Amino acid sequence: TQFLPAANANVQRLTQLFQTQQLSQDEMVTLSGAHTIGVSHCSAFTNRLYNFSSTSQLDSTLNPSFAQRLQQLCPQGNPNPNTVVPMDTVSS
Repeated sequence: TQFLPAANANVQRLTQLFQTQQLSQDEMVTLSGAHTIGVSHCSAFTNRLYNFSSTSQLDSTLNPSFAQRLQQLCPQGNPNPNTVVPMDTVSS
């Protein structure tokens, strides 16, 4: 799993990982788009749902409907750090 990116990997890190497999950035985008996003632990993104910044509770780059659904699935202060939710709302 040394070739799997971390959940919070940025574009630079993703590009590096794909380059180690002799894949271009275009191929990275194509492969990424061809796969469903899957699932994620609430702890990986709740910072974007609650207390995001000093001026906004919610990350404004999130789709409002999707953010609301995530807030329902991952309530603020959720005591279970292992809660996993689907990220693909269309096929899940």
